[in-house]
Amino acid sequence: MTDPTPTLGQLILTSGRSYRHLAEASHLSKSRIGQMAADQIRQLPGPDTITNLANALGIPADDVEAAALQTICLLYTSDAADDT
Repeated sequence: MTDPTPTLGQLILTSGRSYRHLAEASHLSKSRIGQMAADQIRQLPGPDTITNLANALGIPADDVEAAALQTICLLYTSDAADDT
C-alpha cells in the first residue's frame, strides 16, 4: 500500500523552507503561502501557481496539484461531515 497523498500544507511545512523563501521563489505573497500551509484553499490554484510553487519546493508540479486536490477533498469532506 502506498502512502496517502499529502495535503498542500503538509508539503509546504515538511519542505524545510521558510514562507519568505517560498514566496520569493514562487512569486506569491507570504500571506498566500501561509494560507496554503494552513490548508486554507477552497479551489485549485492556477497552473502558473502550481508550477511556480513546485519549482520553489523542488518537486514535480503533479505532486503539488495532487496535494492541492487532496486539501480541497478533505476540506469538503470535513464540511459535509459537519453538516450531518
